[in-house]
Amino acid sequence: MFNLTRHRLFKMAASIFLSFTLLFVSSVQPALALVSSTHQYPVDNIDGIIADVPTGERWLQHLEEDLLPFWEMDEALGDPVGNYPTYRCNDGSLYNWRNPCPELENADSS
Repeated sequence: MFNLTRHRLFKMAASIFLSFTLLFVSSVQPALALVSSTHQYPVDNIDGIIADVPTGERWLQHLEEDLLPFWEMDEALGDPVGNYPTYRCNDGSLYNWRNPCPELENADSS
């Protein structure tokens, strides 16, 4: 039969153990957030993180120059429309198994 008193004691002991564990672990320095390829900031340095975030103009430039050309191609829509291709080459073209693009021909199989 389930003993409610034993269950409560277990929960209390687990809570105390967890509290002491967190107390000792809290002396560890804060984790580092990788914000850019060249800088690491402690996660509590909000000003440094915000300063490294790209501007709205840069996000729009990335959208217009890097992403949209790839997704606005007819190949991206699939045939029939909505049947999106599983594989596309870096230039956006569909994968051709007779003449595969280098990035897919040499892809790691794992």
